Amino acid sequence: MDAIADWAGKSAEWSHLFARCNVLRARWEATTAAQPSLSEAIRKEARTLIELDSDDFARFCSAVDWLIAHPEPGWYVRQLPIRGLDTKWLEGHRRLVTTFVNALTGQSTLDLAKPSELVRVKFLDPAMRPGGLKEVAAPAEQLATLPFHPAVVFVFENLESLAAMPDMLGAIGVHGSGYAVKRLGDIPWIQTGRVGYWGDLDSNGMAILNLIRSECRDVTSLLMDDTTLFAHRDLWVTEITPNRGSFDNLTSDEQRTLGYLREHGNVRLEQERIPWATALSDMRNFMEKAAPSV
Repeated sequence: MDAIADWAGKSAEWSHLFARCNVLRARWEATTAAQPSLSEAIRKEARTLIELDSDDFARFCSAVDWLIAHPEPGWYVRQLPIRGLDTKWLEGHRRLVTTFVNALTGQSTLDLAKPSELVRVKFLDPAMRPGGLKEVAAPAEQLATLPFHPAVVFVFENLESLAAMPDMLGAIGVHGSGYAVKRLGDIPWIQTGRVGYWGDLDSNGMAILNLIRSECRDVTSLLMDDTTLFAHRDLWVTEITPNRGSFDNLTSDEQRTLGYLREHGNVRLEQERIPWATALSDMRNFMEKAAPSV
């Protein structure tokens, strides 16, 4: 190997890696009888081990030492009392640390906890406001316990549209937060009424609409049609990273609109650029049709 490294002009890198391999084997040879696993981890992460500076290599060793000595699950990253280690460092080197913890313990992941993702909700019907709260942000599993039966749930891809919504009897507004909309399927009261989804008029907006239809029943798209698209042609921009997938949960009209978006150069009509009076009128029409008695 020395001769091969010399021939390749990599003698310095090979010597550096070899020295670090010796350090790791000396440090952890008593930790596990599965030395092939450790060797495989070294081979897999050889390039990263070479590139780490001395401080980062020391942090890496300390992180692995602590994690194999404390296998209890549920620690948050900021709770780890590892000297010299901050949250950003571990997130940036998580794959490297996970590879070696797996080799030494058999764990497939670091099993670290992370804060719950929150769903933003605006109770448009004053009668449904828990404790008088108009807006809340809570984990989906907690929102699922609320005993509400809204006639309509408006789901918005973008937060600003939710924030602008006025009071509406029988309605609740929810921030879908892009592709995170999938988690809304875990909230039973979203399933009890009709769902009106309004997202950006682009291929990713259509992909998100397709996704929410796989999780929630009775979903109607709002302002995501040919008429809206061509009535605001002067507001089009180009979608930087279009979604080129196919979406089985779209209606034939929505599929046609998606085709127009792509045919005209992957254009995008951002949700917030549609005049608010136009958007609100469309949502009120949907509300009247969905829940005429409210």
